[in-house]
Amino acid sequence: LGIGDRVLCHINGLEGPDVEGYRIEAVPIRKLPREKRRLIGIFRASTRSGGTIEPVDRRSLRSWPVQKSDIGEAKDGDLVRFDVGCTYDGYWSDVGRTAVVGGPEALQADRYAAILAGEDAQLDTIGAGVTAGQLFDVAVATVERHGLRPYRRHHCGHGIGSAVYESPSVSPAGRDEVLQAGMVLCLETPFYEIGWGGMMVEDTVVVTEAGHRRLTHSDRSLRVIST
Repeated sequence: LGIGDRVLCHINGLEGPDVEGYRIEAVPIRKLPREKRRLIGIFRASTRSGGTIEPVDRRSLRSWPVQKSDIGEAKDGDLVRFDVGCTYDGYWSDVGRTAVVGGPEALQADRYAAILAGEDAQLDTIGAGVTAGQLFDVAVATVERHGLRPYRRHHCGHGIGSAVYESPSVSPAGRDEVLQAGMVLCLETPFYEIGWGGMMVEDTVVVTEAGHRRLTHSDRSLRVIST
């Protein structure tokens, strides 16, 4: 998780709108030690011209494929979604952040505030004895209470460890999954709208008797990529 967080710490320093998606992603990746470069992070950006920027580490195309026709220039107002993960000694990481090129419009800021509130509510709720279904319910209810409705998700998190998706699922299917101290979960509240774009915030936590210990520490705000 520290590897992925280090990548995300470079968001504010990414280059301007004339830089293609692959090069944007390569800036933080090149700063990692060679033995830690098995990064399979991905980000997507929707552009005003209707295309998308969707790069992945080309050495590990097990993630979503990139269509060359989709790679273009990032412009002011474009949303950039970072969904970053890697494996280290057989264990997976997963963390999500969102940025806007040039700065957010009102709708972007409002929607991000809603999904961030949803994840904050999960963090306030999680602990040993809570069910995965409760975390799903509180996330959806909080996002909708903050104005983003309807908020439809099939899950708002998952277990993680030797596989990127493990039990329990933070979803209606997890209503009977009681969390125990020591479990590791990703909590997330993504939002996608066709024709508008996508955004997310995702963090990894260890469940404790008193609540949780967060393992991801990068800035969770809606970041700005300067142009």
